[in-house]
Amino acid sequence: MDARLHVLIVDDAVDICQSLEMQLLDYGVFKASWCLSGEEALALIEKQPAKYDAVFIDLHMPGMDGLELMHRLSEMQYAGGVVIISALGARTINLTLEAVSNYHLRLLGSLEKPFDESLVAFMVRRIKNSMPNVSSQVPLLRRKDVLEALRARQMVNYYQPQVSSIDNRVVGFECLARLNLNGEGLIGANRFIAVAERFQLMDLILDCQMENLGQDLANLKALVGNDCRFSINLSAQQLYNDTLPEYLADLAENYSVPLDCLRLEVPENQAIMEDKQLKNIHRLSINGFNLSLDNYGQGYANLRQITRMPFSAVKLNTQMTEGIHNDKIMRLIVESIRLQTQMAGIELVALGVVQPEDLLALADINVDAYQGRLFCPSKSAEELQAWVPSWYESQTIRPWR
Repeated sequence: MDARLHVLIVDDAVDICQSLEMQLLDYGVFKASWCLSGEEALALIEKQPAKYDAVFIDLHMPGMDGLELMHRLSEMQYAGGVVIISALGARTINLTLEAVSNYHLRLLGSLEKPFDESLVAFMVRRIKNSMPNVSSQVPLLRRKDVLEALRARQMVNYYQPQVSSIDNRVVGFECLARLNLNGEGLIGANRFIAVAERFQLMDLILDCQMENLGQDLANLKALVGNDCRFSINLSAQQLYNDTLPEYLADLAENYSVPLDCLRLEVPENQAIMEDKQLKNIHRLSINGFNLSLDNYGQGYANLRQITRMPFSAVKLNTQMTEGIHNDKIMRLIVESIRLQTQMAGIELVALGVVQPEDLLALADINVDAYQGRLFCPSKSAEELQAWVPSWYESQTIRPWR
């Protein structure tokens, strides 16, 4: 049980509220409050916006219905998750799809009445996973240690493959930063990226990643082909830097990384709405950089905004893909995203694919590529020398599309 997890149930039926409250408490929610109208829910959230980590909203209510409540929550930039309670009629589906295409909300999925206990448990897990401070706390490195490690070139690249949904070819790798500290072994990004962002060290991390990529590039291309793309993450903070395109171009030239094999990933889980950030995203595109929106689904950017920006790919975050085989609303949302990205000529990549059942659902939706532990966890360039041939020899994960 997590003492920080407090949710609000909004439904005009007392028995529904009481039933869902009991199930949520059984599956790890510390406190589940409820109210019987959209108006009351809005008043509660306006009074204490950070009090509720998620809101369960019934769409069909007298007075302020669920759609209007979501609209008001979007206007007030509510940062918690939203779970729709629904009987999944045609009107509900249409209202839901309209809501997610226009609102800035972190829609986590839906629960169909009557509630299935396994789905309630899954939704609690999804809420916890979507909260930035709920994951197990790990000690952060000190600024001095991070800086010294970067200057000593103790950063290594790990690579997670992206697999084509058409023929299971490896079509790309996401480059993930790790620190290899003497005496401590390999250190994950969760222990130093926040420190690097706070103390303006992200450009130095980018420098190390590009240098490592330049060293690994020839061998990785020999494994999977010259048309493979290598994704490197930018922080929202770096998008304020007007010299970023020139800095990246210099790094690419210095470390012999061709721009046509590089993809820059812009985070959707941080707001990228300010004019200076948007300007520099466009400047990166003008300067020949391929751009992807990473972790789409946190509610900071809507699909209309995305299709007007120079992204060649969108990566669905884990909250949108995990459990999609058992979440009808989330499936409809991803189907809508797939339709609009296809119309805009944008590639759609599914992150966090772990379950074979989710893979089947995503294949049916016709996403372009997958990335997740079902295929391969992140590995060093040396480890990939063994994994890639074994992957092509086995091809045990289907379907072909």
